[in-house]
Amino acid sequence: MSNDKLWLDSAHAENCDSRYLASFVKILNIEKILIYTENIDIYNKSVIDCVKNVLVVITMVVSTVEMEKVEEKTEEVLMITAPKNFRDEELFKPKVILEKNGYNVTIASLSRDMAKGMLGAKVVPDITLDEVDVDRYNAVIFVGGSGAEVYFDDEVAHSIAKDAYEKNKVLGAICIAPSTLAKAGVLKNKRATVWSSVLVRKCVNILKANGAIYVNEDVVVDGRIVTANGPGAAEKFGNEIVKLLKT
Repeated sequence: MSNDKLWLDSAHAENCDSRYLASFVKILNIEKILIYTENIDIYNKSVIDCVKNVLVVITMVVSTVEMEKVEEKTEEVLMITAPKNFRDEELFKPKVILEKNGYNVTIASLSRDMAKGMLGAKVVPDITLDEVDVDRYNAVIFVGGSGAEVYFDDEVAHSIAKDAYEKNKVLGAICIAPSTLAKAGVLKNKRATVWSSVLVRKCVNILKANGAIYVNEDVVVDGRIVTANGPGAAEKFGNEIVKLLKT
């Protein structure tokens, strides 16, 4: 005779107490419980009530576990890219690094239309800038490329950057995108880098004009802000963001 049948026989003559509840949960799975409840007429009322109580308890436990799973916060990162001429490596290299480390990446742009990279990559943004809720994200990253200049004076982009900074999110920008952070006012008295060349110092001048301390390095970390100077620094940029997210 099986253990579960023995248990039901022992419960037939007596009211179910905590001993039996513990045993019942241990030796029976939900499918078996349902089978017994369909054929319970051979047992007395105390057993029927006991089985019903156990089913209620198990349902509550299962519901609680499922709710906890739903409520578990997935680590979220927002990457903001230009609608055209974003720099491919500066989007995809950090994105791959973040995803390998368990972060879910959302891509935002001015519209949901397909965005095109300088080297030919294409990506469909998940949301628009107007739909961004900074509270949802652990980090906000501005992707570079020549098209990123579209955000230099964009009020929504500035608002997102300031909101992320004020809420102590990890805030990143690469290539020319640190200029957007500078114009948003979040780089004042902060060490930062940005793309530049011997002939073109425009972005360096923007940083300095807005109070940033320009540092001629590939990647610069100051507090929760990470800046990088171009596609060659994309991998290191991504790794530094992950380090901050894990601290």
